[in-house]
Amino acid sequence: MVKMSNTINLAERWLHHCEVPEKIAIAHQDCEITYEQLKSSMAKLASAFEQIGLQKDSRVVIGLNDSPILHTCFLASLAFGAIPIVINPKLSESALTYIIGDSDASIYVSEENGRTTFQFFHQGNKTNKVTYQTMLSYGDVAWNNYFFRDPSDVAFMQYTSGTTGNPKGVMHSSENALYIAQYFAKNTLGATQQDVFYSLAKSFFGYGLGNSLIFPLELQATVVLDSEWPTIERVAANLSRYQPTLFFGVPAIYHGLASLHNSHAIVSSVRLAISAGSALPSGIFNSWDQQFGLRIVDGLGSTELCHIFCSHTPQTASCNSLGKPLSGYEVSIRDANQQPVAQGKTGNLWVKGPSMALGYWKNSAATQNKFVDGWYNSGDLAAIDENGELHFKGRSDDLFKVNGRWVVPSEIEVKLAHNFPTILELAMVPYEADDGFIKPSLWVVPRQGVDSHSLKREVNHWCSQNLSSYQRPNLITMIDALPRNDNGKVVRKRLMHLEEVA
Repeated sequence: MVKMSNTINLAERWLHHCEVPEKIAIAHQDCEITYEQLKSSMAKLASAFEQIGLQKDSRVVIGLNDSPILHTCFLASLAFGAIPIVINPKLSESALTYIIGDSDASIYVSEENGRTTFQFFHQGNKTNKVTYQTMLSYGDVAWNNYFFRDPSDVAFMQYTSGTTGNPKGVMHSSENALYIAQYFAKNTLGATQQDVFYSLAKSFFGYGLGNSLIFPLELQATVVLDSEWPTIERVAANLSRYQPTLFFGVPAIYHGLASLHNSHAIVSSVRLAISAGSALPSGIFNSWDQQFGLRIVDGLGSTELCHIFCSHTPQTASCNSLGKPLSGYEVSIRDANQQPVAQGKTGNLWVKGPSMALGYWKNSAATQNKFVDGWYNSGDLAAIDENGELHFKGRSDDLFKVNGRWVVPSEIEVKLAHNFPTILELAMVPYEADDGFIKPSLWVVPRQGVDSHSLKREVNHWCSQNLSSYQRPNLITMIDALPRNDNGKVVRKRLMHLEEVA
């Protein structure tokens, strides 16, 4: 169980009582930051917040790439008693303006021309702008005036991806962070102080924030941070250079790494590989098992649960399901009337657990709609098999009807991905055919070097042989990339409005 006192400050817990201050906390590009150095920069910035008169519970929006400065800003906000919110530094101007306004932020931290700057707001209006180094110059390295709050109070926030409307601010408590560290990092993965974490998911994702900040700090381990977006070349270089033991990847990168000529040497330090965020094809799972003796641990999580809530363990890892709910968590598969469905049947996935969010910031209607009687309506479709393992069936808002029958895109996409390793990614969406009826359309991104015309013929033939008539795509379109929002999530609705390009 997680041990907590009546009040808590996560920054104080993680840095003030560090057992080995000289240990490397962060490995980043060309520098290494010890726990003592991280504590010093955190103390200076928290002290600067105090000097400038920042109010407790003020929102600090952090739009930075993963780096020691991001960690410092997040921890200094916690230490002082502000509410940090990490967002994608590549957000569009409209999305950024919305989040700053919605959160009523007092500070927006960003990078301009290679310098980290603090933009201040007063009553919604921009005031002065100060550099990071100037802020630190106001501070005192000996500062220790930590703000302690109830473990169940709001401590930090995350914003949803906003694929179906404006993003929503998800409120999380200190105990939420400690619960995910306990139930996933420690209990499920067996992570320890000796591990070196490396996550491809950035810290503006709930998944990345746990992997890169919460887990390593709670364990007093080391984390590898990269300010750049991941490519096969960068990831391979980081794996070789920093020798991480826990690697949090995504299917496309796993596929690319296994294809490298010196792949065994590159991944030699990894004792555990973890995947989340998109379906893990069986071909990728099997190739890593056969080539490296590593069975990728797949799981399912959400921003509203702070991180992963259902996962395999290293011992049960399989590509056939997403495993079972973590210890302390429950899932329920329900119909549209919130009644349980039969075993094996697809329904709406509801979740409850100790890391569930406190609700949505300033959005009581959405909170009441999604958080009901201690449960969270995830918006996912899933089924539970006879072994109690969860099978993801897509998003409820991705389903559509053809001739009165439901088409479940994710089921078809998984089958195609399994049968066609030449497909990088794909999406099935509805479109209105010339006769006015709704039909399926399939959008396919071929892997580099693949002949798209041949692939299209092969996919069309496979669909005609293996899918029911209502499931078969009327249109199959080869495309260079699927449309995504600022946070990298595929936006299927945009595909519905595109004309066929191939």
